[in-house]
Amino acid sequence: MSLWNNTTFDVRFRAVRAVLEEQLPVTVVAQAYGTNRSTVHRWLARFHEGGDIALERRPVSGRPRKVESLDAAGLIQVLMAPASQYGYETDFWTTRRLIQVIESQFGVRVSKQTVTGKRGGVAAMSAITSRGRLIFRLHEKRIASPEVIDFLAQMLEHHRRRHLVVVMDQAPPHVSKATLAFIESQCRLHVFHLPKYSPDWNPDEKVWNHLKHQELKGHQAKTKDELSQLTHQKLTSMSHDPELLRGIFFRCCAAELLNFN
Repeated sequence: MSLWNNTTFDVRFRAVRAVLEEQLPVTVVAQAYGTNRSTVHRWLARFHEGGDIALERRPVSGRPRKVESLDAAGLIQVLMAPASQYGYETDFWTTRRLIQVIESQFGVRVSKQTVTGKRGGVAAMSAITSRGRLIFRLHEKRIASPEVIDFLAQMLEHHRRRHLVVVMDQAPPHVSKATLAFIESQCRLHVFHLPKYSPDWNPDEKVWNHLKHQELKGHQAKTKDELSQLTHQKLTSMSHDPELLRGIFFRCCAAELLNFN
């Protein structure tokens, strides 16, 4: 399970912490977060200059967004609401649910490969399973403890008769007092935290790595909005490819630790 924010603030923040607080070499941190030394040094310089706020994505210019057949603002409004508001048993969004709601709300019939939407400024929380299933929720604000607790609660609701084993990193919302207290109160929930700054051990991180270095490699998007739409298309396609997701999961160190091979 992981948190993701397409502004990359969390990645920058965690990388800076790894260097300044954990005293890890810049080269090691750069490799762990899939970037280069000069980029990490630039993040460090921005942090020293202006603190956490300086790590936020800076405004970029670009051409106006092209008119799409789907109302992007309306779609974002749908995604920001829990799926249960549209008659589903749990709050989770899946691609199948999204396609159904798009058709009922917008009168547009779309395929698995053509679901599009704007992701700019939207934080995501997701979980991947050994069977190649991906669930996610989107948020307009940075994810904190209440969102993590709700996500875990919805996972329990989604699997009412099962014990759940969840592996997640040590992002602050994952290890806060409130989150740990909730985990302790749930007899069917068994959470294991990965070592700090170990993205290679997190299957969800591998999903985003594949997206960045394979699905979006050599893309032709010219604006932030176009890139956001393309990202959503690629994630949707990936979510309907269990074989791909299983491969990503079993290439991760966590899969070996959990003895799934």
